[in-house]
Amino acid sequence: LPDDIDMIYLGCGRPDLHAHELSGNQSLFAALRKFLCAGRRIYADGGGLAYLSQYMQTPAGTLVPLAGSTDGSAVSGT
Repeated sequence: LPDDIDMIYLGCGRPDLHAHELSGNQSLFAALRKFLCAGRRIYADGGGLAYLSQYMQTPAGTLVPLAGSTDGSAVSGT
């Protein structure tokens, strides 16, 4: 992530449609955790908040690990 940003916005979306691909982006997960641990802010809405969760349960019932920046997990409603 660039050093000169103050906040990150993760908007809505459908992370459940690409959960397996998203779970492979470990470098972004680490960067988001480092950003938060430095006292910076992330505003997450809907699918963005799901992306920050520890796990997402897909419509098929599979638990997919995600960013792990929050203590919660997400369940896809579709």
